[in-house]
This record gives sequence, C-alpha cells and structure tokens, in this order.
Amino acid sequence: TGSSGGVPVPPEKRFLINYFFLEKCGKNKDNGCVLKEVCKGRLFLASVNLSSAANAVRGFRKNFTRHRKLETSMKRSPIVLLSVAVFAALATVSAFGDNLWTFANGTITKTIPGGGDEGANLVWTVPVSWNPATGAMTVNSGIVCDGAVAGDLDLCDATVADAGYAEPVPVTALTTAPAFLSGKTNVSAFFANHVTTLGARSFYWNTVIQDIRLWGESATIKFDYYSWAGSCSALTNAVLDIGLTSIPGPLFPSCASLSVDIATLVKPHFTSIAAQAFANTAVYGKLECSNLSSIGASAFVKTKLQEVVLRGTATTLPTSPSRNGGIFEQITTLTNAVIDLPLSYVGQNMFYGCNALNCPAEQVVPSCAETIYDGAYGQCSFSGHVELTNVVSIGLSAFAESGIEDIRIVGELTTVAGNAQGNGPFCNMASLTNVVLDCPNFRSITNRAFAVQSAAYSHRLASITIGSTNRVSIDSASFNYQPVSRVTFHGPAPDLPSLQNLLVARTATSGTAAKPSTIYASKRQEGWLSDEIRSVASETERSLWVADNPDQKPSALLGVLKRDGNGKSKAYIVNEPSPFDPFIGFIMYLN
Repeated sequence: TGSSGGVPVPPEKRFLINYFFLEKCGKNKDNGCVLKEVCKGRLFLASVNLSSAANAVRGFRKNFTRHRKLETSMKRSPIVLLSVAVFAALATVSAFGDNLWTFANGTITKTIPGGGDEGANLVWTVPVSWNPATGAMTVNSGIVCDGAVAGDLDLCDATVADAGYAEPVPVTALTTAPAFLSGKTNVSAFFANHVTTLGARSFYWNTVIQDIRLWGESATIKFDYYSWAGSCSALTNAVLDIGLTSIPGPLFPSCASLSVDIATLVKPHFTSIAAQAFANTAVYGKLECSNLSSIGASAFVKTKLQEVVLRGTATTLPTSPSRNGGIFEQITTLTNAVIDLPLSYVGQNMFYGCNALNCPAEQVVPSCAETIYDGAYGQCSFSGHVELTNVVSIGLSAFAESGIEDIRIVGELTTVAGNAQGNGPFCNMASLTNVVLDCPNFRSITNRAFAVQSAAYSHRLASITIGSTNRVSIDSASFNYQPVSRVTFHGPAPDLPSLQNLLVARTATSGTAAKPSTIYASKRQEGWLSDEIRSVASETERSLWVADNPDQKPSALLGVLKRDGNGKSKAYIVNEPSPFDPFIGFIMYLN
C-alpha cells in the first residue's frame, strides 16, 4: 500500500532490502544472536527510514564478511532469501526514533545497545551548536566514544530530542567545525547528509578513520594552511555527493589507501582542481573534465588513474607554475590521455614517469604550447609524431627517454640546451629518428641536448633539419652516440667544430670510400663553399655519390666535409635550395 501506520509514504522513500530468514537459528555468537532476534522463522515488516535501513545492512554485512560461508557460521541452517518491500514512514514518531539523539548542555548523545567492543553499549557524546528552530547543527571537536576504541559516527537523517520541543527535530543543515576530527582516534567512519559547510582540516591527519560519506545539495569545503583530509592513512573510501563544482583545495593528499573511482569524486562539469587534491592516493579510473579552467601542481601525482581527458579553457598546467611536482607525475597505470586545452605553459614533470602511456603523443603534447618545462614528458612511453608550432622554450629532460619518433618545432625557439649531467631536452630517446627545427632565429644546440648516455642505449636519430637564418653553434657531446646520417641547413654554414660535433657518432672514411652522412645546404647561403669547412671530393667519392643518387645532378655535389689530418671525411656536402635564398629575377618595363 505504500504506507506505514496509516501514513502515506512517497515512492522515493521506498526501496527493497534483502533479509535472510532461517528455519532454525544457529548459535554462532557473531551472527546467530542477531539473526535470532530478526528472524526466528517468522516474516514481519519493519517501518524504518533510509538511514536506519542502511545501518542495518551495513552492520549485517560487517558481521557476514567475517565468515566465508554463512551456512558454516550458522551450522548449515537452511536459508531462504526473500526480498521484501520496506517503506520509510514519514511524520511519525517511529520514524524519528531510528537515529534519535538527545540534546543537553551543548552536546547530543546517543546510546547504541551492544554496539561497542565485546558487546558493550556504545555511547556517543558529540559537542554541537544547535538551533532547533531551523534544524541547523554544527558538529564541534571533542567527540567522545564510550564503550569502544572507535566507532562509526552516523548523523544521516539525524533527529534531536530537545527539552523545548514536543517532537524530535530533524537536522536539516549540518556544518562541521574546523579540525573537528583532525588527529582524532575514536571515529572510524563518519556519515552525514544535509551537509552545508565542511570546516578546514576536518579530518586532517586522522589515522583511524576508514570511511567518509557525505551528502548535500550545495556544500562548501573550507581550506586553510593544511589539507582538508590529508594523511588519513587508514582511509579507504570516500563519497562527497554534496553538489561541488570544483575541488577548491588539497582534499585527500597522502591518503595512500584511498581507493575509489575518481569519477565519483570529480565530475565532468568541474571547472577547477586544486594543487595536491588527490596526490599520493590510490584513486583510479577515468578522470574527465569537459570545462576545465585551472588545475594545480601535483593534483594527481602517483595515483592509480588509467585515463585522463581534459578539455576546457585552461592555458597553463599547472595553473600556478610550480616546482612542487607534476600534475600526473609517475602514474604508472596511466595508459591513455587527451589534453585538449589551449595551453601556453606545460609545467614541470607534468607527465614524467608515465611509462604505461600507449596513446599517440599528439594527444598529450599541445601544439600551441610556448613553454615546455623540465621533465614535462620525460619517460613517457607514448609514440608517434609531435609538432610544436609556437614554442619558445623547452626545459631540461622535457622529452627525455620518451617514445616519440618524430619532432617538428616551428616558432621562436632559439636554443636547445641540456646540462653537464646529460639532461638534454631530447636525450636518451630510443625511438627518435627525425627532428625538424623550423625556427628562423635558432642559434645553438648545447650540453647533450640530443645525446644518449652510452653506446649501450638504442640510438636511431638519423635526420635533423635546422631551419635558421643564423650561423648555428653545436657543442661537443650534444649528439653523443647518435648516428645522424642526413643533416639539412637552411641558413649559413656553422663552423667546422660544430659540424664535427653534430656528426660525432660517425666514423670518417678515406677518399676511396663512401661517406656515412650527407649535409644538404644551399651554395647561395654564406660559408658552404668555404675551404674552412669543405674539401674537394675525389673522383672515387664523386662516382660513389652519383651511383647512390641517380635522381640528382652530379653538379649538386659541392664536395665533402673538411678532411682531417689523415685525409678522411665524415660527410658529403650537397647543394639544396633554401627557403631563405635571396630572390633573383628581373624587371621588365613596357611602354
């Protein structure tokens, strides 16, 4: 009938709950006593509210999971599983009685018979600020749990018996005071609905709490100098169904046991996620934000995410550039990512160490980025082609040890620089075969920029194009162990040491052998016909080059790279027109 005690119950308050009914009860002390009171072979209907039903299920499940088989714990008593409809009564005294608290002297109290350790009564004493006229309650610090080392504090659908009111008053707006459970050890779980405000540091450094579940329509989480629920080492579950549109501060950093689907905590409509919000937790699944405007440093560092999809208006990642760690640093479970944002800044270590990424690199590396900071994509296993059309700065180890095969850089980049420790932006890239630097103002390659660490590393860089109008300098060790076989310059000739440094991994051959590399450059660009960098090709060298290049005119061969003291050279020099060549033409006047 959808009613209880003659009072109509709306459909949204009805639900199904499974009860076990026994023909004969066992005597198991954990389950038998409970079920003996509930069942005794008889069928009956109970009038409860949603909270008490949930508590009943939760309590039964807690006892049930202590045993691998219910039949064993009940001495194989026959079990009949029956689903019965239980209706939540509204506006009745019985409905108020299920989570009823008593208010006096600034506290609410409740006794749960047999709810403590070893069957003792569990008595809660909770300091509160209480306004029965509005149903507004603030839960303060100083909570006492008698009868157990720690208990589950449930304020869902709480009602309060107050001496000034004939009927118990329901809590309609719940607030938690700052640090109300911070560092406490007597609350193992906290449940509440009708939540409106959650104080700063509510659960910070609580090493006992295992479960936090909160419901509300449009709650606010306060933050100060510490995280809201950080370093809760025992926390395994969290529900925040409180109407959030963003994560405004460090929510659960260093809660290493927190293992929940991130989709239950961060919704696609969220516009911002604060720094360290979920750092060093075990949250997993797919993070998706379709209207993201900001995200902070280390927000998801060392989590267990499998997929990340970010779209929106954010122009920097992280939003406040920081050296405190990458947003998705060292997520070794991450296999796919899509960064569809108009980024100008990619922060330090953003995806560093994501060595399970197997998606195309172009999904993760935004072509519009102007600055790519140190380690941003270091040790990422993604593959394929990357094109940067607006870049001006690339930091140390930005792409080091990543799986990219081809890189094209267009823009105002002037240098690719590493350091003496070998942390070049493109160092130790085992799959890199081709690099194009189409940057008219480019000037230098320094300090192991493209080097690999040793001959034991896989090294495949075969082709590099330097599209600069400047005379580019190349430091020693910039291309260590890289077998560059084709080099194209659009501008003037570098000095001889720079060319030798670029081809450092190549072995010079005599005038009777083919050359291992070829330099393509325009004879109309300054320096390429100079005796400082060029030697005349021998007849044998010319014949070998013509035979290997039947589609080119023999006159295109300008010579070979300057021979060393043994008469050996590392490369042919071949004429190829440059986009920077001066225009040659004529003007015709017609009368």
